[in-house]
Amino acid sequence: MKIFCSEYTNNYQTYTFGWAVYCLLEKLDELDAVYDLGFLPYSGMPEMQEDVFYLARGIRINLSKLA
Repeated sequence: MKIFCSEYTNNYQTYTFGWAVYCLLEKLDELDAVYDLGFLPYSGMPEMQEDVFYLARGIRINLSKLA
C-alpha cells in the first residue's frame, strides 16, 4: 500500500477536508491490514479509483482489555 497526504480546501459534498491521509491499495495488499491501520474506503468522489482509502479520524479501543 502507498500512504500519501493531501492538502485541500474543505468540500463537504465530497467529504474532503483541509488535510487528509490516504492509502492506495496495491495488488498484494490485504484489506485486513488496511482496515487495521484505520483506513476506510473513500466514497466521496465516485469517479476516483475504488482502491483509495482515507484515514478515519477516530479512536479504536480494544474493549476486551478493559474487562
